[in-house]
Amino acid sequence: MIKNCPSVCYNGIMIKSVILPAMSAALVKLKKIVAENETKGIKTLIFCEDRLTLAAERTVCAAVGGTFSVSVFTFARFLACERGRRGDVLTSQGS
Repeated sequence: MIKNCPSVCYNGIMIKSVILPAMSAALVKLKKIVAENETKGIKTLIFCEDRLTLAAERTVCAAVGGTFSVSVFTFARFLACERGRRGDVLTSQGS
């Protein structure tokens, strides 16, 4: 069962959430979204847990072969980068 949550526009940026029953379904949907956004020239920002960033990055590479228009972050690393600190230090779970 795929549940598409309503999209929200915030400061001209479209925010989309999708709820899926399994990780494999989520990665398939992610691949489709990234490929669509890449052809449209839309930047994609992906938030996921520390332990899932590598899987998300591999999915992006499988979808488009490599790109500079997609970023994969954890919430903590994104906030650290936004505050000007480097997000180079992994958490104990991430390492």
